Amino acid sequence: MAELTDLNSLWSRLLAQDSQVAENEYHDYREKLTRSLGTARRSERIAYWVCAVSGVTMFLLMFVGGSGVVGGFDPWDKDATPLSIALGVIFVISSILFWLLLVSYYSRFRPTTRRAEENLRDIQILQIAARLDSMQNDIASLMSNRLGAESAHKTKNLPPTE
Repeated sequence: MAELTDLNSLWSRLLAQDSQVAENEYHDYREKLTRSLGTARRSERIAYWVCAVSGVTMFLLMFVGGSGVVGGFDPWDKDATPLSIALGVIFVISSILFWLLLVSYYSRFRPTTRRAEENLRDIQILQIAARLDSMQNDIASLMSNRLGAESAHKTKNLPPTE
């Protein structure tokens, strides 16, 4: 039981150290985090789909260029046509884009989204803790008021009110 009291007092001291931020400031900060999470998710989704499309394009053009159906991708090749050269340029661009976006997706966009989700979760936990602390204070004041009212009734020999 002493451990529970120590934990409660530690909890109360930690919450007291936390700056008493007004509810609207929590709300504004939470909206800011929600917007940053939306931006991070949107960037992640765009990078994912552009990477997927460029990967499929690269894969398909690899076989088109290798088979020589439309001609060689090399502009100095004797079988090169304007269409094959254009497809070769698209192949090179999609290859570069695929690998750059694949690396960016896993090294930049996914961690940014994860960090934004964690920040939003942390502020929600802090907001719940602040509400819990205010409820505990309200319950304590109500209990002290009720105990005070009961002791006043006992001194006057009146039955307690319910």
